[in-house]
Amino acid sequence: MIFPAITGILAFCFTGCTLEYLRDAENDDQIPEFIFTAARLNRVENNVLSLAFEAAQLEQYKEENSFYGIDIRFTSYDSAGTEKSSGAAGSLFGSEKTEEYMLLDGAVFVSKSDGAEILSERLRWNGKNEQLVSGSGDEVIIRRETSSGEGDDDSSFLEMSGYGFAASGITLEYEFEHTISGMFVSGALE
Repeated sequence: MIFPAITGILAFCFTGCTLEYLRDAENDDQIPEFIFTAARLNRVENNVLSLAFEAAQLEQYKEENSFYGIDIRFTSYDSAGTEKSSGAAGSLFGSEKTEEYMLLDGAVFVSKSDGAEILSERLRWNGKNEQLVSGSGDEVIIRRETSSGEGDDDSSFLEMSGYGFAASGITLEYEFEHTISGMFVSGALE
C-alpha cells in the first residue's frame, strides 16, 4: 500500500517539473537573441552613409524587433552625406517595428543645422511622427549659439531650461509645458 502512494507522489513531482519547463519557454522573448560588445553599425542608403551607431553593448530581441544599448553614440547624415545630427546616452531602448526610441541616463541630442544642443535625463523619439519629447517631470536644457559669419557682433547664445518638452522634426518648432528659465546673450561672445 505504501508503494502505490510513493509512486503516485513521484509521478506528480515529475509532472510538475515538466510544467515549469513549459513556462520558461513562453518567456523566450525576454532573452536577447544576440549580444554585441563594442558594436559599430552603419546604415547606407543609395550608396550614402545615413547613420553611424556605436554602443559599448547592444542586445537585440525578437519581440517587435527591439534592442537595448549601453553607452551609445550616433550620427545621422543627409542624402549628400553631410552630418545632420548626433547624440549620445547612457542607455537606449528602441523598437524598429514601432519606430520609438528612448534615450536614457543623460541624453544629448545635437542638431548641426540649427546649432542646437538638447540635454535631458530622458528623451523619447517617435520616428513615425518625428516627435522628440521628454517626460512632464524631466528637465530639458536647450543651448543654441548662432553667428551670421559677418563678424563677432552678429553672434548670439541662448540657453533655456524647462519641463515637459516637445519638439517636431517636421515643423522644427518646440515648446515647453511648464515655465522656463534661461538667458540670451546677443553681440560679441567671448
